[in-house]
Amino acid sequence: MNIQSKIPSTAKKICNTLHKKGFEAYICGGAIRDIIIGREPKDFDIVSNATPEDIEKLFPKTLPIGKAFGIITVIYNNESYEIAQMRIDGNYSDGRHPDDIFITRDIEKDLARRDFTMNAIAWCPSREIIRDPYAGTMDIMDKEITFVGDALIRIQEDKLRILRAFRFSSQIGFKIADSSLEAIQLWINEGNTFEGVSQERISAEFSKIVTGKNAMETIKLMAEIGLLWMIIPELKDLCEEHNNEYHTEFMRDLKNISNTSILVHVLYVIKFATEHLLNRGVETETEKLLIMLAALFHDIGKPVCRETKSNGKSRYLNHDTIGAEMTFNILTRMKFSNEIIKGVTNLVRRHMNAHDIPKIKKVHKIKRILASEYFDLLMILSYCDTMGTAGNNGVPNLKDAEAFHNCVCDYISKYGKKLPTPLVTGDTLIHLGFTPGPDFKERLEKTFNYQLNGCDCKIKLISYAKGLILKNQSWETP
Repeated sequence: MNIQSKIPSTAKKICNTLHKKGFEAYICGGAIRDIIIGREPKDFDIVSNATPEDIEKLFPKTLPIGKAFGIITVIYNNESYEIAQMRIDGNYSDGRHPDDIFITRDIEKDLARRDFTMNAIAWCPSREIIRDPYAGTMDIMDKEITFVGDALIRIQEDKLRILRAFRFSSQIGFKIADSSLEAIQLWINEGNTFEGVSQERISAEFSKIVTGKNAMETIKLMAEIGLLWMIIPELKDLCEEHNNEYHTEFMRDLKNISNTSILVHVLYVIKFATEHLLNRGVETETEKLLIMLAALFHDIGKPVCRETKSNGKSRYLNHDTIGAEMTFNILTRMKFSNEIIKGVTNLVRRHMNAHDIPKIKKVHKIKRILASEYFDLLMILSYCDTMGTAGNNGVPNLKDAEAFHNCVCDYISKYGKKLPTPLVTGDTLIHLGFTPGPDFKERLEKTFNYQLNGCDCKIKLISYAKGLILKNQSWETP
């Protein structure tokens, strides 16, 4: 582990300039953590005992953004670096932000205010020494997430640190240390809530949790300790028994939750969706989030729709439609973007329709599905949904999933994923004497279906449109 070689030359020069003038300067936090883990750092934060005024005198180009909080941005070699003055945080009366900050010249006192030991490591590029008073390096080697000092105090200072712990667990695959998890459980059992924490911040952390490589295990643990219901209460009803002949999923070592519940199926779908995305990938982070949230919510409507059949088993008619409504309300409440709300709701609403693709006989219906919005994401969701059906302890239902996949691929190969230009348009119908209205729209749509079913002659299509009788007639394409 050569930390020095991973520090950008510009960051080293800034630290060396400060060091030559008698100040201490360290690279702290996430950058050092990621270097030790073996990940590529995104940001390099510098901490120094120099004041913002000292820094302004030493560097010709600075930005005073955050100066009131002891932070100054240095522009050096066309690169920008934030330099924060070493500090101690005061009380956190709102459970999120310190009421006061106090300046210190001791790096270890600054590190004491950090959330986790792996983030409380400092590296001095000028002297090439590490400061690790809380054994964060050891916790990284042990792949454990441990709060700095008293875990309960760290949580009470900033409640969001709980979700940050689970976010890191999901993203980098580390285990939350037993002592830290016990403190989180105690905080939950005492009846605390996330009141005062903005929904935007909660949603940002939760998004990283569901898109992490360890998402299934992390969400499972959140459910076991009751944390998941604190964020999304509606998910608790998924702990009900599935009791359905098509869903015999079983999960060992599931604490406080039935190992044959609806949630078991949902967890398996999350597991397979994560593996699919890791192996094959998607184009954007947004698409990844859409799929993972849809995997989490796709069956959320089942408890509401449960009906008991004559054989004692349950069925869930319209759970996709009701689930989409619930998903829309949840994501809206959580202040997700309109793009995410629209996409996830669409996938949840249509996830059962996708399973019907191999049974569809009408060509126009198949073509419309292939060309529909979010089609590629819907196929991933449906594939993973099938993988998570009737599987025990994570064994995927590959037979049915591959049959579904092959059928869809055959249709794509045969029909493509783009609809042709309609040969009969609204203008065509108007010229024929039809007046715009509900019947007009239906006539246009059914004429286009006729085209999709194989008629490419405009004259025949016009004749077909003119001959349609829409009222009190069940329509079939000729």
